[in-house]
Amino acid sequence: MARRLEALESAGTLEYEVELLPERLGYPLNAHMWLRVAPAHLERVGEEVARHAEVPFVGAVTGEYNLLASVITRDPDDFYRYLTTRVAAISGVDGYSVSMRARPLKKAASLISRGRLVPTTSG
Repeated sequence: MARRLEALESAGTLEYEVELLPERLGYPLNAHMWLRVAPAHLERVGEEVARHAEVPFVGAVTGEYNLLASVITRDPDDFYRYLTTRVAAISGVDGYSVSMRARPLKKAASLISRGRLVPTTSG
């Protein structure tokens, strides 16, 4: 079994992830930020946003807003500072839309109840 796991890991087929609840670390604000970027600048802007510590995920998507980033901050003021300083400084961003998470119900493949991960049951 150990050799098979090692082979899967070496081949890049099997990866491990650690799930963290940012709100337990003092970062309760989670927002999805959609950016409108000219296609010629999409790669560069995406790479720049990906370097921000506040952003655990960024990806190119289809639609009017073609770059999606998850942003985690301490509070609305912290998010506002991030938006009006770091994002505002990126050339090539023509517009944005933001949705703030109201309440987490599920993250990855795990359920969240009362702020804690709930073990999944088979069946």
